[in-house]
Amino acid sequence: MKTVKTFTNLSEAGFASSLLEASGIPASLADEQSFLALPCNATGGIRLQVEDQDLERAERVLAGGPDAPAAPSIAAESETPEGQGKFPVGVFVAVVVGLLVLGFAIHQSKEERRTARTQPNIHTYEKDENHDGKPDHFSTYRNGKPWKMEVDRNFDGKIDRWEFCDDEGRPERMELDENFDGRPDMWFFYENGSLKRLEQDSDFNGQPDWFWTFENGLPVRADCRPNGSQIVVRRRIYEHGILREEWVDEDQDGVFDYKVLHDPFGGTSSRIPIAPAQ
Repeated sequence: MKTVKTFTNLSEAGFASSLLEASGIPASLADEQSFLALPCNATGGIRLQVEDQDLERAERVLAGGPDAPAAPSIAAESETPEGQGKFPVGVFVAVVVGLLVLGFAIHQSKEERRTARTQPNIHTYEKDENHDGKPDHFSTYRNGKPWKMEVDRNFDGKIDRWEFCDDEGRPERMELDENFDGRPDMWFFYENGSLKRLEQDSDFNGQPDWFWTFENGLPVRADCRPNGSQIVVRRRIYEHGILREEWVDEDQDGVFDYKVLHDPFGGTSSRIPIAPAQ
């Protein structure tokens, strides 16, 4: 037992003991009987005692009344008392969620503005060339420039010409269906709007067999390689876009056998043998 306080007045000691008991602290008065029998200066007074573990709590109760807080534990001392200097968890969560929602809204707004700037503005216009009540010419513009064109040239309800443009609205590729079977058999390729190559499936077997090269939009040479072969069996040479010579590999052994000359008026020469390369 530990002595909390010593009294020289029995009533004060009793009051203090009752105060501790009311606060849940067991207390006892030592020397109470000696105090009654002897003068106080002989006994040293009445000692108010409590258990060792209740000493600090009892001192606080006597100093501050029955509502004095209990002694903080080591763990409790490291924590902030609820409601004192501690940010409420609910408010913190609400603030974080609000900031996340605001950030997402700002991000979405920026994305919408960026998409509006980058999303192409596409419009397609239809035309009925033969006035039969059905469109047969479809022109598509992207950001105000030509982008794609589809044409039904024989008005059978199937597209047989396709034209594609680059970002500047210049021709990039064109495809033609010459036998109107629903699939292209001529392919034109452009660079910076100028025709550079042409491939043609002249026998309509699904494989190109004529391969043309162009300079300044005019044909320079055309090679015939049938059925995907790498052997050139016929070569046409152009000058200023006009056919001048035609070389022929008649036995398809990879070596030209003769050539035919063409004049500007459509006339042709007889076959001129080509000597084998030395």
